[in-house]
Amino acid sequence: MINQICLYCYDDDERTSEFKQEFFAIPELYLVSIPKFDSKKVIKCNIFLWENGPLPPKEKILGFADSHQIFDFKKYISLSERDRQLMQLQVIHQGMLDIAADYNWDKGPLEEAYQSCLTSDLTFLKQIKKRKLSPNRKQYLSLWAYCDQHHFKITWTVSDRKENILKKGVLLTKESYFVDIWSQLKFYWMDDERFIVELSYKGLITDAWAVNIAYC
Repeated sequence: MINQICLYCYDDDERTSEFKQEFFAIPELYLVSIPKFDSKKVIKCNIFLWENGPLPPKEKILGFADSHQIFDFKKYISLSERDRQLMQLQVIHQGMLDIAADYNWDKGPLEEAYQSCLTSDLTFLKQIKKRKLSPNRKQYLSLWAYCDQHHFKITWTVSDRKENILKKGVLLTKESYFVDIWSQLKFYWMDDERFIVELSYKGLITDAWAVNIAYC
């Protein structure tokens, strides 16, 4: 199953510089929208964007799949934010369909992902793992990841058993390129008023946050 979709652009000027600050949320949204399917050992898809052809040959590396696409950066920077998101989505989808043809994938899951991105209003909003019941079994803790063109944010809510929100807050706010850490977070209650969120990489905890909801 694919666990990463990345956009890359080789040209380096004002137009691509602006694009490079905004190309994290939509690939992640497309990725989480793909239903499970057999990707035939491909775990990462790289979509390389070029302003002009001819396009270079694709590399063959185990576990990776490449696509090269023409992209109009001049047009991109002239668009509204919504249209920029759509333009990103379209080139990601075209790149993924190109890879699907190379690896003989079923294109159905990719079409579902494309439509799901449109119906989600091109907004990355994902619940992180399952909600956790407090030790006193009276309230649930949920974590959410949000990302747009410019910001990445982790928020939390504490709700009662009827799903009424009792407390809520923002755990962290970062630049959009931090979006991929959402899947590396885990959280647990310490007691009925305190919880811990941990960021781990390959089993090692690299950061942690403690929250006391009594003060929120």
